[in-house]
Amino acid sequence: MKNITEGIQDAGELLKAVSSKLVSAKHSHSVGELALAEGKNREVRRLFGALGHEVEQLIRTQIGPIRLGE
Repeated sequence: MKNITEGIQDAGELLKAVSSKLVSAKHSHSVGELALAEGKNREVRRLFGALGHEVEQLIRTQIGPIRLGE
């Protein structure tokens, strides 16, 4: 997930995460955790799409200092 924190050009825009962590990985799918500085339009999907990966599900766990509950 190193490319995600270094940045990827997509449609003339630099997309990058502040930090990224691989939570789990299996043959059919993986789970990752990203921290973004700003929420550009569909940024996570575009980041992974540029690397050839499809995002099946996104779950927002925190907005700034506020952790979200279930």
